[in-house]
Amino acid sequence: MKYSSLPVALVLALLLVCVLAAHGSPLPKGGGGSGGSSGSGGSSSDSSGSGSSTLSTRDYASKYPYVVRGPRGYPGYWVPANLYYQDSRRGCVFVYENGSVDERSYQATCPENNDTLILAAMIGAGLALFACGSCCICFLRRKSRQQAAERAKAEKPTSVTVDGSLAAPVHNASGDAAAGALEFIRANPARQLVLDAALLERMASPASWAFEVPPKHEPFVELENGGTCVTLFGQPIERTGLDTDLAITSNLSLPFVPPPSRNTRPTLYFEVTIAAMDPQTTVAVGLTTVPWPTFRLPGWNEWSVGYHSDDGRVFVSDDGNGTNYGKPYRLDDVVGVGVNTADCTVFFTRNGVKLATVPGARVPAPRLAVHPAIGADGKCTLDVNFGMRPFKWEPANEGSFGLALDVLPRYS
Repeated sequence: MKYSSLPVALVLALLLVCVLAAHGSPLPKGGGGSGGSSGSGGSSSDSSGSGSSTLSTRDYASKYPYVVRGPRGYPGYWVPANLYYQDSRRGCVFVYENGSVDERSYQATCPENNDTLILAAMIGAGLALFACGSCCICFLRRKSRQQAAERAKAEKPTSVTVDGSLAAPVHNASGDAAAGALEFIRANPARQLVLDAALLERMASPASWAFEVPPKHEPFVELENGGTCVTLFGQPIERTGLDTDLAITSNLSLPFVPPPSRNTRPTLYFEVTIAAMDPQTTVAVGLTTVPWPTFRLPGWNEWSVGYHSDDGRVFVSDDGNGTNYGKPYRLDDVVGVGVNTADCTVFFTRNGVKLATVPGARVPAPRLAVHPAIGADGKCTLDVNFGMRPFKWEPANEGSFGLALDVLPRYS
């Protein structure tokens, strides 16, 4: 209801009282002491002065049985003036118990009538009860609609805008998680890149890269295809504390050999296909140093970069709002991560289309070990291609980009 029914009912009751009072009443009882001019001249209890007239007490007593105190303090009755003057004038005069009329007590407006007030009170109470009942019904209906909307929202897939983003991005990290991440990073400095002959030999093939399950996170991570197909939060396990978000990194860092080695490719690149995804899930794809706080998505802490699915924003060591970057991505989309090794800049691709270079993102390699990273806050399955099969972004196939030190085969 746009306006409350209770004030309206009270106003109607007040108007009713005024109307009844203005038009007189067949039973003008009550109101003692509210009379107008009582005059300074005295009048006995049986006479009101020269203009008084004696009427039958029995007549008035039969009509108006309730005795009140008149203007002079004597008991009697307020009577409509037209009964006394035998004309059409309005108002009332006071008749004493002995039948005499006090003309000086004439009032243009009759004193308040008990019956009128009772009637008005009853009508007002009825209107008030009606208003309260209407308010209760409106409240219950509104509550029912809200509950129905909540049930429909829970059952209906999350709405997506024209550009593919969630109509209302759903992911926000907690302050406790941010504080915990800062403590973790202070206690665990980023690892430096250390290359030896064995590691260089492993980096000769893109098949060497895979994702690993962090310690104590086995219930939340499932690996297939040698660690390149990752399911996060696949099991219905209750999450508490800092376990609302989960990020994992690859076993090997980017194959970024310090100059003057010619083994480092001009572009390092890998892709992630969203194979399965809960509508409410936010996925993040990017790069991080290690060790990395597993309860933080890529992009939220030093050093990292992450392209997030819910709003298409990119985060570069930023636990704030990030930067507008590309379109959001959802189920079946393919997101690629590329590093230009000449200047250490980072770019992303979406469904085979290269996006702009990420502002402010410079990989701290080869000084530090930087790893491919994926994360999410809900159930999803991510299929990662480090170069074992053709990429969605065609230039990567033409230039033999990928995570390897040797030359990848060219795909027809």
